[in-house]
Amino acid sequence: MRDRSMRYKKQGAVLHPHVGQLLMEYRKQHKVNVAALARELDVSRNGAIDYYKRESLQIGVLWKISLVLGHNFFTALADALPLASESSVATDLRKQLAEKEEVIAGLEKELEVYRRIVGR
Repeated sequence: MRDRSMRYKKQGAVLHPHVGQLLMEYRKQHKVNVAALARELDVSRNGAIDYYKRESLQIGVLWKISLVLGHNFFTALADALPLASESSVATDLRKQLAEKEEVIAGLEKELEVYRRIVGR
């Protein structure tokens, strides 16, 4: 039987961001106390430190860390994904922006009419 558990690490594979390094960078930038983080996560201090060494984490663990630290690590991972994609939130915002730009264009035309009337 062939071991397929580490296929993502094979030669030529697209490498994913090192999740532990993302956590470490955030911890350093925001001066997060490891012991306090460990208490919040209900793990030992060494367990929390171990997260920084891991290339990947289970989604549930990263979810809990994101909630405890108040930071969306999933967004950071998605931003690193080499795909041209847009979130549904960004799509909705782009649509709202286009609608607002149409309203502004109409108001600018209306303003020009009022200026002509007042200018007479």
